[in-house]
Amino acid sequence: LRRAKAPYRFVQNGDVVVQVGMPRDVLIAGRSRAIYFALLVGKGKVVIVEPDPENVRVAKAFIHKHKLHSKVILYECGAWCQDTVLTFLLSPKHPAANVLRETFMHTSLSNIDRNVILARRYEEVPIKVNTIDNLLKQAGVTSPKLVSITTNGAELEILNGMKETIANGCPYISLASVFGRRYIE
Repeated sequence: LRRAKAPYRFVQNGDVVVQVGMPRDVLIAGRSRAIYFALLVGKGKVVIVEPDPENVRVAKAFIHKHKLHSKVILYECGAWCQDTVLTFLLSPKHPAANVLRETFMHTSLSNIDRNVILARRYEEVPIKVNTIDNLLKQAGVTSPKLVSITTNGAELEILNGMKETIANGCPYISLASVFGRRYIE
């Protein structure tokens, strides 16, 4: 059913797709974009960028169990506009709600939204982050067909870290809108 909808309809056999964010609760529920992409790329590749160690552990087990390792390159780090270390607010009960402190502190959330997020009792964890441009160079990829970014507010910073990828002709970028953020077309 998803094959006919964006962003999946843009992916064909042999393509390279980048997925930023792969929370384990979404994977377990059967709604992981990265896994759908891995099924659609055929002989292509899916580059996954995920900073949560538990999400990475579950993803590795899933990839191994379903023999997808030849199609997947998994980076255990976050995506950002530079190579550095940031503070990750990790939600053990709601991994799809993880957020970078640097992003959370600069979003225009209402006090109610902030209180809900703070009530989740996030763990603060330092994480390594890098640019999509750098990670794709490490993977030997110059121009993916699609970059899908499903993070909680870090999208614009991630885009700033993929200027070379865009300049090399990445035709599709899919951004998840969170916290009421609107993106410039």
